[in-house]
Amino acid sequence: HILVGGGGGRVLVWSGDKFAKRREITTGGWDVRALALSPDGKTVYAGLTRINDPKASPDKQVRSAAVKGFDLATGELTFTRAIGEAIVLSLAVAPDGRSLVVVSGVSGFETNPVASDHVGARVEVWALVPPDR
Repeated sequence: HILVGGGGGRVLVWSGDKFAKRREITTGGWDVRALALSPDGKTVYAGLTRINDPKASPDKQVRSAAVKGFDLATGELTFTRAIGEAIVLSLAVAPDGRSLVVVSGVSGFETNPVASDHVGARVEVWALVPPDR
């Protein structure tokens, strides 16, 4: 699969062998900042960001971030977790599919990624399945 996302509030899923669009998933107005596919190919995780008050001046805008998971076959929402005031920078699913690595940063990170230690870049590992499975 080839996954494409951006500021249009949607994720496009293309077949890698035929370059045919398989599915379009809408994110409810959230900008797509990062994408990751589960190892079994059944779930796409989207790192999403939105501006809470688009009419505010750029220096006063507050961004909210979340990660949402969507069933690749149906496009249905299967997972949601809010991050708060941040920007999702990167996602990765562990090879066993049991956890998700989320990298996020505070507003301003996207204009100066070299200074990540100074603007609050954060790396978290989230469990996707209970530890007893």
